[in-house]
Amino acid sequence: MTLNQTYCKVLFILLGLLRTATGLVIYDSPLAEACTSFTRTLDWGCSDSAGHMNINIYSCQCASIEWLGTVTNCIQDYGNNTHEIIHGYEHIMKRCESKADITYSLSNMLSFKKNATSYMKTYSKDEDTKTALDHPVSIPTADFRYYYRSYFDFADAIRLSQRLGWGCVGYWLGVVGIAAIWHWLGIFSKLPLAYQKFITRHLLLPRDKFLSMNVWEWIVCFFFFIEVLLSCVINYDTPLGAYLTSHYYKMIDLVSFRTDLIGFSLMPVLYLMSTRNNPFVLLGGYKRSQMILYHKIVAWILFIMAIIHSCIWTNYPIVEGGGYSTWVQDSYFQWGIVGSVCLGLLLIQAFKPFRNIMYQIFLVLHQLLAILFIVAMWLHCNTLGWMGWVYSLVAIMALDRVCRVIRIIQNGLINKVQVESYSDTILKLTFNKPRLFAFFTGCHVYLHFLSPWYSCYQSHPFSLVKSIDHKGKLEIYIRVKKGMTSRINCVNGKTKVLIDGPYGTLNRSQRDEHESKIDKVIGIGGGAGITSILAVLNQIPDGSHNKYHILWMTNCSSDVECLAGPLEALSSKKNVHVDVYDTSKDDDESQVTSEKIAFSTDGSSGEDLRKEEHRSLIRFHRQHRPDLSQLVDTITKESSNIKIYTCGSSRFVRSVDLVVSGLLDAGKFVEYHNENGEW
Repeated sequence: MTLNQTYCKVLFILLGLLRTATGLVIYDSPLAEACTSFTRTLDWGCSDSAGHMNINIYSCQCASIEWLGTVTNCIQDYGNNTHEIIHGYEHIMKRCESKADITYSLSNMLSFKKNATSYMKTYSKDEDTKTALDHPVSIPTADFRYYYRSYFDFADAIRLSQRLGWGCVGYWLGVVGIAAIWHWLGIFSKLPLAYQKFITRHLLLPRDKFLSMNVWEWIVCFFFFIEVLLSCVINYDTPLGAYLTSHYYKMIDLVSFRTDLIGFSLMPVLYLMSTRNNPFVLLGGYKRSQMILYHKIVAWILFIMAIIHSCIWTNYPIVEGGGYSTWVQDSYFQWGIVGSVCLGLLLIQAFKPFRNIMYQIFLVLHQLLAILFIVAMWLHCNTLGWMGWVYSLVAIMALDRVCRVIRIIQNGLINKVQVESYSDTILKLTFNKPRLFAFFTGCHVYLHFLSPWYSCYQSHPFSLVKSIDHKGKLEIYIRVKKGMTSRINCVNGKTKVLIDGPYGTLNRSQRDEHESKIDKVIGIGGGAGITSILAVLNQIPDGSHNKYHILWMTNCSSDVECLAGPLEALSSKKNVHVDVYDTSKDDDESQVTSEKIAFSTDGSSGEDLRKEEHRSLIRFHRQHRPDLSQLVDTITKESSNIKIYTCGSSRFVRSVDLVVSGLLDAGKFVEYHNENGEW
């Protein structure tokens, strides 16, 4: 089974599960609820104390054969078709099971209806509401019409909330659809340069400093917020009736259900955006960093919906619902609180400062809280309905794990990697490309390290570089920090890993660079971001006549030592001009010399080094960070069509954004690729 087939099955199963999402208790069968509500006006000898959620009444009524006969005949008399009647019986069965812990079958319901016909008496408002009944009652149409209309009006309000919730899901499908059109047109055909230039300059390039979002992302988030806001405030004109008995209760109940259903509708979208095997990435060409951005926006909206829903049902018991202490005893109420707390904790610990300080804790805690949230929603809704949304969350997480296992197995399960350390600050991992590994430019993998064994549960994304010197080998460069990377740095020689990948988005082949008449191709890397540039430019087709340039700014001398060989090989075999700017504050001349020598294939220095640098098209500069705009202007002075790849920190990428904006303002066409995956 290919991964594309797996993606299709994921979507098919998910849509199938969401079809089961219409299960709210009251809305499930308005006919059965209308019959139940009417019979509650009669005297069945039950206690006056209903208890929270009418549990005491159901315990009494579900044990009464007279009540069962009355309500089943009511459903039979006023049902419009067989399906509606059977569904009404099933509704009563679920109510008795969840509220009274009494289990009935459909055959029992039919028996109650048939048996009641022999003892049925005409309804008398004066007697039946004051004297305990010992017989089933035939409910007249004139008296029942009020209840029938009330519950069907309420059902219409719930259907509207459900449609608005599905509209929020449809919004994101539309966003992905628009992105997919742009993405796949860019792969299989070429849009006119004027359109590409306009979209790049005005939609994709400008990024704010606060959230690092471009104009298109702001537009997407803004209109999503507007849609949710309008969905929450429109159409609350449902008339009062047997269920919505006052304007106050009508508003809090309908607002509660509206926010609840919109939030529930967004749950599968939220979880889908967070998964590795995300069909939005495959179909829409989104980078994972963009999906995580949208994931956070949807999470905040879901949290707001949950807080509104929770505040309503916290305030109502206190004001006129019989007391908060009574409501909080119910299991569904307690798990609703747990779910709201989980959402809050997920949002708090997802802030960037928390992730930077303790990423490993964030990773584990985020996953555990996400699972706990599903458990809380399951136990919150198992007696209320709408379980299809909860099933979809389980399906999304389970199928994502299945896809990961499939990828690991396709990649040969356990692989050996060669670990090389440079000055204890950067690592180079080299391994043979698995036979079924479908490498493509810009892809990345997640590695599970099996040594030490207790780190295997962790996996981190790493950009892949196709070795230019060793055919059939892949390389990964890792900055040594705390946690897992520091443990890997202690490994000598080879270690074993599980390879989960490749992931990423497909881009137009580099063979199109000549056909599209690109004059210059420039890779601009900041720090370890140079590895993403290498991953792209190592794929330059043999015999390409394009002019390629690399501008690399780094403040870490060990990076230069580690990547000297790959850059040398790239410049000599692919005709790439490389400028390395070492902006570190270390003024040790011996260190400077050793870095320069690292770029020479024979270890020459002095005059021989300058000749070697000229031959290999590599120039080394030791200075403060140069004026990037001036450097690019010099390279592109006589060029009109330019392609730029960049990767580095968010701050570094924003500086490249400004450079590209300047080129576009100068009338040049720029095809811009930001390879930064930071989130």
